[in-house]
Amino acid sequence: MKKELKDRFKEQSFKFERNSLTLDDVSRMISEVNIPFPLERLHWRENPKKDGTPLANQDDAIRCIMDLASRAEAGWVSKQELIMFVFITEETILPDNEYEAMVNARRVEELYRSINATFSYWMSQQPRTGRSSAALRRELERMCSEHLRELYDRTGHNSMEAIVENAIRESMEGARSAPRPTPAAKSSIESLEEVMLDGQDSARPCAICFENMEIGSKVPMMPCSHKFHKACIVSWLNRSNICPLCRHKLA
Repeated sequence: MKKELKDRFKEQSFKFERNSLTLDDVSRMISEVNIPFPLERLHWRENPKKDGTPLANQDDAIRCIMDLASRAEAGWVSKQELIMFVFITEETILPDNEYEAMVNARRVEELYRSINATFSYWMSQQPRTGRSSAALRRELERMCSEHLRELYDRTGHNSMEAIVENAIRESMEGARSAPRPTPAAKSSIESLEEVMLDGQDSARPCAICFENMEIGSKVPMMPCSHKFHKACIVSWLNRSNICPLCRHKLA
């Protein structure tokens, strides 16, 4: 069974007058995108549900893009813009055990980031006196119980206490070393795209409040594609323009 592990992708747009696109234009567009992997052993797929057709080299890929654009233009009778999306993706074949290990490592990293971001934010809102280590531990366990349990299951630590202590240490070190956060611009917050949550999205709670997100509800989506409750992410962005999960900066 084919499995996917997705990274954030680069997106770049180009505009051309109708019937003006050339092979050189397509070649230049590919060069300007700065694709972070070699274009080797290429396959062309117009229908994502069908197998790809092997290509000899990058020139073949350029000709396929040009042919698709020409056919699309020929059948486009509207005076509105014709928009065409071309996705260039890298596929790596791994044994199941290596793939599962990679998925697990990424999830562990995501869990730590989420816990650290939430706990660091909570600490920044509290008075700086009278915080015992026991009180910090109890508060972290209260806010992040599900994520801590998943970390425990995924990392094979000998005890939950070791997980909690490690999360507190990383959160406090991050809070001390991090520069003063810069709030996001009000216009950037207001322009965040709102998307409908499907069943897959709701499998993970909001990484700020750790409460579940309701299927079918509309929530803001950051440019990095991470989603949060509206009240949570607006409050967060009013203090910091950095995504709490991946550190992507909102202008």
